[in-house]
Amino acid sequence: MKSNAELKNNVLRALKSNEFLFDECIGVCANNGLIILSGTVDNYIKKIEAVDSIQGIEGVNSVIDNIEVQYGCLPKISDAEIAIIVLNTINWNWEVPPQKVTVRVQNGQVTLAGEVQWNFQKEVAEEIIINIAGVRSVINNIHIIGNVPDRIVSNPEKRLHKEGNKIYLLDAAGRLFRKSSEPKIDFNFMLFHGSGLN
Repeated sequence: MKSNAELKNNVLRALKSNEFLFDECIGVCANNGLIILSGTVDNYIKKIEAVDSIQGIEGVNSVIDNIEVQYGCLPKISDAEIAIIVLNTINWNWEVPPQKVTVRVQNGQVTLAGEVQWNFQKEVAEEIIINIAGVRSVINNIHIIGNVPDRIVSNPEKRLHKEGNKIYLLDAAGRLFRKSSEPKIDFNFMLFHGSGLN
């Protein structure tokens, strides 16, 4: 097991080697595999990037992200303005169904809620707003309402299921990623991205 000092140095090295973070002031505290990140960055993407860049470092068991987003010299954007921009961005995106996602903003923290049919729609809703000025963090509480039979969800070893004329592709967590009633169109896509049929 690595010492706290070794682990801290490895994390600092990973942060400094990331081209988005090399000039940021991010503090690191290591304690028996727990990493606590602190400091400030000038946008939310850098906050995400800091956490992502240390995932997979040997000895890192968990991460507490205390990094603050401070937009520096940009004019202060109100929560109401952020909410309007976020909602418009989501509603204008062709991958997320319009009027299916609600937005709440408090002190720059955006909470997404609502229901969508597919997991990729949930992910896109978050990805397209993380670079909006004023956004300090995002909580994605969007629910996926894809109708997958229970017998398929209860078999996590298989990600690709064929049932009658329907094909279901599940993500690694067992959530519906894609469903097709036209196997001829999606079969090659699903074989490429999924595992075998049951």
